[in-house]
Parts: sequence; C-alpha cells; structure tokens
Amino acid sequence: MSVISLQMNFRQYTHYGQHLSVYILQILSWKDQLGKPVYMLCCYFVILLIICLYYIIWALTHPLSAEEIERLKDEQRKPKFLDMVPWYSGTSSDLFKTAFDLLVSVTIFMGRFVMRMMQAAMNGTREGAKQEDFLYDHFKEKDNFWFDFMADTGDGGNSSYSVARLLAQPSLDGRTKDYSIKLPHGDLLLIVGDLAYPYPSPDTYEKRFFYPFEEALRPPSWYKEEHIAINKSELPVGISALKQYDGPQCFVIPGNHDWFDGLQTFMRYICHKSWLGGWLMPQKKSYFAFAASQRMVGVWS
Repeated sequence: MSVISLQMNFRQYTHYGQHLSVYILQILSWKDQLGKPVYMLCCYFVILLIICLYYIIWALTHPLSAEEIERLKDEQRKPKFLDMVPWYSGTSSDLFKTAFDLLVSVTIFMGRFVMRMMQAAMNGTREGAKQEDFLYDHFKEKDNFWFDFMADTGDGGNSSYSVARLLAQPSLDGRTKDYSIKLPHGDLLLIVGDLAYPYPSPDTYEKRFFYPFEEALRPPSWYKEEHIAINKSELPVGISALKQYDGPQCFVIPGNHDWFDGLQTFMRYICHKSWLGGWLMPQKKSYFAFAASQRMVGVWS
C-alpha cells in the first residue's frame, strides 16, 4: 500500500471519525429522554463500537508484510503432526516415563485380566467371541490379492506420512537395472504396532497415528472425527456387505506400547472407529483372522 493511499485512507477515516463523534455526543444528550437503563445500554454499545472501529482502522493502516503473510500461510498449511519423540535427548522425560509405565504395567498388574478375554466375554456367549467378530473371509473370492504391510508408526509425523502417501497411490513402479514391475494398490493395509509413542493416549493416537494417514488419503466427506462406531462395519451408502466394498481396508495389531493402558486407547480408536484416513477399518477386536483360498506370500525387507 503506497504512502498516498494511506494518507487518503487516513483522511477518510478521520472524516468518518468526526461524524461518529457527532453521533456519540447526540446519544449522550439523550440521557433524560431514554432513562437510565436504556441510556447505559446505549453507552456500552457506543464503547464497543469505538473499540471495533479502532481495531479495524489499525488493521487497515498497518498491512502485513509479504514475509508475514507467507509465514501465516505456512502455519495454516502445516499439518497437525507432533514432533518425533526425542528418546535420547537430555531434556526429554519420555524415555524415563516409558520405562516407568512398562514397570507398572508388567510388574504390578501382571495378574490382571487380559483384554482379549474381556472382549470375548462381552459377546455374551458361552463359547466366547463369535466367528464373525474376528474371522474375515471377504478377501477369499479375490483372484489376485495384494496387501501392504507397515509397522512401528509410533513416531508419526513426516515419517508416517511419507510411507502412508506411497501406500495411498493407485500403483507404484518398481524398477531395477533390467526389470520393472507395476505394483497395484493393496486391497489390505496391515499395520503392526507400536501405533503411537511414547504411550497410548487420545492426543498421541490422533496426532501421531490418525493425522498422517488422513493427510495422505482423505477420509470420506461424511466422516466425523468425533464419531464412535457402535455397529461395524459402517459401509458407504449403497453397499450392504463388506465383500462388496472395493476400496482400501486396514487392520491393526497392537504393539507393546499400545498395551501400557490395557488397550483402552486402542479399543476406542481402532475397534470403535471406522476410518483411518481413506482406509476402511472393519476390525471389531484387537485380534482377527483371515480366511484365504490361496497361499499367502509375504516379503520382509
């Protein structure tokens, strides 16, 4: 904004200010006609109006610099990831707190019930868990079945996002010196804990685990972050059975860090939410099994 335009704007605002002063003096002269309650209300309104106009004029006469605008844009674009856990930093208490949590969970509560037993008991059947609650056979009829494998997402942030972004692609090109192959998008994403370091909590699960995947592949438009899934699987409209759903799906296995709170956070965020980013999560228990008609081959690298 040039100096001339600032001067013109200032004169214009000064002109408006003079008119406003006249109106204020006129309102102040209405004390006897309006009565005290209405008069006081008008005074409060005038004071609020003056404060608002002051900040509006200040903002218009003090424009942000180009560097400040870019900085604000960068802050808005920055994902809501937590920084990686500084395990070996001298100023970090994460390592000591994790060791303490491990000591408490293993030594003191070694004799407590196992969460898997409680999950089975909650079905209310004498045999324990129903097969449809942990046995999934919807991949059985696929001629070609591809799955992706990911583990130790605990640090989250850019590292998890980078891998999740690759997994979200329709296909990946693998090449060597004299060979190339196009790898299709996996029908299943299998994630093995630990899901969030240093300990499970709503904050670490959301910012270290869920947010990177949501940035990599957006959830459906109807998805609400606060929604709790009671009856899974919550399929899109028009799809009545899991085997009819052709989009990416995700199943998760808890790690030792996920057990620090007895799987409470895991149950809430994995077993009672339907979407991890754009991946559907049909999983109802912390354990599951797949029925496959063909031999499964896994490659570890």
